[in-house]
Amino acid sequence: MTVKTETAESTFKMEDNQLDTSIDDAKWLLGGVATLGFIVIGLGLFASTLAA
Repeated sequence: MTVKTETAESTFKMEDNQLDTSIDDAKWLLGGVATLGFIVIGLGLFASTLAA
């Protein structure tokens, strides 16, 4: 029979750490998508001024 070494407190700490990491990753992803969007919009505006 194996002994369970994880306590409820360590489980909660691990879950909090995973949640914080997920939120941080989501912020980075959102920032990257927003940056790419601005680049695409800027290139589109630049191209439209050249075409006109």
